[in-house]
Amino acid sequence: MNILFIGNSFTYYNDLPDILKNIAHSAGYDIFTDKVAHGGFNLGKYADEQDPAGQEFTEKLNALKWDYVVIQEQSLLPVSDETSFFSSAKALIKRIRSTGAAPVLYQTWAYEKNSSKLDKTGLSYKKMYKKLKKAYDRLGADTKTPVCPVGTAFYKCSLKHPDIRLHNEKDNYHATLDGSCLAAYVIFYKLFGNKVAPTFVCGSDRYKTEILRKTALKSVRRGRSAKSMFYNTITAVF
Repeated sequence: MNILFIGNSFTYYNDLPDILKNIAHSAGYDIFTDKVAHGGFNLGKYADEQDPAGQEFTEKLNALKWDYVVIQEQSLLPVSDETSFFSSAKALIKRIRSTGAAPVLYQTWAYEKNSSKLDKTGLSYKKMYKKLKKAYDRLGADTKTPVCPVGTAFYKCSLKHPDIRLHNEKDNYHATLDGSCLAAYVIFYKLFGNKVAPTFVCGSDRYKTEILRKTALKSVRRGRSAKSMFYNTITAVF
């Protein structure tokens, strides 16, 4: 299975696509991952075929037969400019489907609670999470595109396990390795379901990894798997 990621530093920090590959391999799935991700970029740049970022994405999209393309928007844009988010994402979803691949939305997380980064948004931690979730869920419903509830998993984990640091302490919004592992587990369960339990250990802490894995699974169980949603609409080898 081939999986392409499109986004920015919320995708390339800690090499999230590679973590997903390691998780999948530990569960017995043979997958290849790649990414088109640049710091601070929004989906509008990738949707614009005249922009170098858009040209790079088009070249990558056409270079291989992808089964899934995971779409990640700039971290605040779905809240600050939902119209732009919807317009760019819908254009990309249409292009992705035209190649036979299935688009998947990667719902990002709220900035760290009580941080200056969050304060600048004028939102509380809960409100930013809720607004992001609402925007991604609406887009998913409008386009019949599954949403990987990464932001939901972050929110749940931060409340139940505040001792696990998910946000980078230097900037309070990028993910730590634990945060990226949580994100990767969410995407794994959304794409593959839970028939086989992965054995990948994030870092060297098996106990913490198990907490992240279970949090991801619980967050995903509330929705349908991407595979079931697209089983009859794409030709993919699973």
